[in-house]
Amino acid sequence: QVLPFRAIAIDNRALPTFVGDAMTRHCFISHIPQLIDSALEKGVLTSSSSIGTTIITALRCATHEVSSSSTISARHQSVLAHSAFLNDWNNENSKPTTDPHRSKKRDLISWLSEFMTPVNHGFGHDSDANVTSRHHARNSNGPNGNDDGGRAGNEGQSRLPNGFSAKSSWDYFGSLVDEVEGKLSRRSTLDQIGDSWNKNQLYSITLFTTDTTLFADANTSSHLDGLDRFWTRISSVFHSNMVSKITIMVVETSNMTQMMEALKTISSGDTSAVNARSEP
Repeated sequence: QVLPFRAIAIDNRALPTFVGDAMTRHCFISHIPQLIDSALEKGVLTSSSSIGTTIITALRCATHEVSSSSTISARHQSVLAHSAFLNDWNNENSKPTTDPHRSKKRDLISWLSEFMTPVNHGFGHDSDANVTSRHHARNSNGPNGNDDGGRAGNEGQSRLPNGFSAKSSWDYFGSLVDEVEGKLSRRSTLDQIGDSWNKNQLYSITLFTTDTTLFADANTSSHLDGLDRFWTRISSVFHSNMVSKITIMVVETSNMTQMMEALKTISSGDTSAVNARSEP
């Protein structure tokens, strides 16, 4: 039996708020490099061989020049998936160093941290115009039905930032899977020249996201529709005999998010909402 090789996909979107960005950086992204490094040490992941080495893929904001009818070209930002084989990093950093404070482990963690930098802009226009965030919707009636409720009610009408609707989330998941398949297709084409590609060596993809990002849009029907589109989009990767399994891991960060929001409220001097939560 041939065990599947592995690809790690990271949903590194970060809500464009202080709390959302902090949670993505410190409660999620910062732990992924250590997780990958530990998995490499235990042999769960590999960066030693050119065939079967672990693939890492994430999102990044790219800037493009868009030509127009005028002589002035506009700059357009979009979020795209990008990927790398871990052995590519290993080859680039194989030279010995005379720096006693530098280590391969530290270099790997630094490279991974840069590779999956949180993305909170460049998503373009979200077609789901009526989507509201889970946090705003939850607080729309206010904790005590007082003036605080009116203020939260106004927030409840706020639209989610572009790129964080259920539709967008599942579309970006599809982009991450497509990037893995594209990476394998490009490598398999090269390897077939040397007749060394083994079609029985299937990859499994593990996609990491957070509950704060994925469920920013709490609309169940939108997620079901998005999941259907996601399945339709990725079904071809199983027929290509390159991928055997796709697993989505949702990291829980919402409790920490709520605590940070409460601390931020206290620091601003408005403790009414916090006191209301503590009342029986």
